Amino acid sequence: LFSTDATPDATTRETLLLRNLYEHLNVERSTKNYIFNITVDSRDPEKSAFIANTVSDVFREEQGNIQSDTAKRATEALTARLNDLRAGVEDAENAVQKFKAENDLVDVQGRLISDDEITRTNDELTAARNQTIRLNAQAASIRSTSVEGVLGNTLPEEFRSGVIVALRSQYGALKQQADGLATKLGPRHPQLIQAQSQVSGIRTEIRNELQRIASSVQTELKRSQQQEQELTARLNQLKARTASNNEDMVKLRELDREVAAKREVNEAFLLRA
Repeated sequence: LFSTDATPDATTRETLLLRNLYEHLNVERSTKNYIFNITVDSRDPEKSAFIANTVSDVFREEQGNIQSDTAKRATEALTARLNDLRAGVEDAENAVQKFKAENDLVDVQGRLISDDEITRTNDELTAARNQTIRLNAQAASIRSTSVEGVLGNTLPEEFRSGVIVALRSQYGALKQQADGLATKLGPRHPQLIQAQSQVSGIRTEIRNELQRIASSVQTELKRSQQQEQELTARLNQLKARTASNNEDMVKLRELDREVAAKREVNEAFLLRA
């Protein structure tokens, strides 16, 4: 295969070897699959087999190196692209948060001010106003009620506490006892005086309980009025801020759409990767 009459130098010898190899080497791919058939023509069958196998080994090694380099470059490019996409999403998200903060579009808890929050605050204000109206009516009723009114046949709803009910019951029993003694004893009799004193003491306890109830209702009324004022101020603030932020909200929605688009591209790229 490689016989020659001359004695060339190394470069010439290598050239001759490669030319002879090229002339006696044949590589064909099967039409039915991806198998390559390598044949080498020479007078020595073992040499032919050795050269064919060596060419096959070298080819596979070089192919593996090429694939490895290609995979490495593809991985580096993929990683760089993923980093760019991730950074783009983070930048867009940071831009949204910065815009919200700079334009006062969030409340103290960091939530976005929306029509739902205005509706919710308005509902709370309505409930507070109803509570104030109820407590005002209850306070007026208490102010106009005397001990005799509590001891009457019908006990008003706002006085149906355990203490008032118990005092009424004691009063009824003691009053009945004192009235019975008054029909039998003289007005100066010690037993009658003691019974009447007990009745008077119960009336004093009822009066004190009425004052305690009135004070408690008045405290609740003040608390309800304060809550109503705070909610009114909060609602007005939300309405004013929303009215002045319409243009800012348009810009914010644009930034949100940009975040969503970049996040979608990043996720799609991750799936393909």
